[in-house]
Amino acid sequence: MARVIRNGKETDMPIEEAQVGDTIIVKSGEKMPIDGTVTAGYSSVDEKLITGESIPVEKTVGSEVIGATINKIELLTIKAKRIDDETALSQIVHLVEEAQASSAPVHRFTYRAIRWLVPMIFTVATVSFGYWYITSGFTKAFLALLAVLLISCPCALGIVAPTAILAGVGKGAEYGILLLSGEYVEKARKLATVVFDKTGTLTKGEPSVTDIKNIQSYTQQKVLRYAGAAEKVQNILGSSNTRQSGSRQS
Repeated sequence: MARVIRNGKETDMPIEEAQVGDTIIVKSGEKMPIDGTVTAGYSSVDEKLITGESIPVEKTVGSEVIGATINKIELLTIKAKRIDDETALSQIVHLVEEAQASSAPVHRFTYRAIRWLVPMIFTVATVSFGYWYITSGFTKAFLALLAVLLISCPCALGIVAPTAILAGVGKGAEYGILLLSGEYVEKARKLATVVFDKTGTLTKGEPSVTDIKNIQSYTQQKVLRYAGAAEKVQNILGSSNTRQSGSRQS
């Protein structure tokens, strides 16, 4: 759903009904319904779903926002820039779908192999049926025919290769690894070195303390003690507010 302002009125509507140029309000804790530009407000937006950056990004007037990212602090007013299939998230989804549907070299190899194997198998099965029919009768001949077809049929060969590529691309998408084609799933086994454009995207998805800089008479132990106390109080207050909100709703 998107909270759209039209004719001076605020209206909740499905994202599909939003249009480019619409003014949309996104409150704290809500997801950006579309890609757009901030026209009013100041906040921090969690973009790790798209960019992998664990630290929320500050957004002010004129900043670009991406659909499906989360507004963390204050209310933002944005102007819709891209909707439906044009959003960044939709493009990523389409990329994964195209990769799953693409043919890798192993696909083409299996198709060529099946093209030759099937006629050969039918020929062998027919010869086997004829031989056993002449020597032992119809029953044994029919069993020989079935045995050749069931054991030699390359159905599994034609099914396994596309299924493996599909599973590989889908599993990569779960971990944030997007592949342009199923061909790269096959080529990945030859990788010896991986080069990344920047280290900012190589994170655990959440911030952690790496260094402590103390000033004046504050030692590292005292800074940690104060920080831990503040965090503990914040967690207690957060859980208390959650319980109060739940009791009011019930």
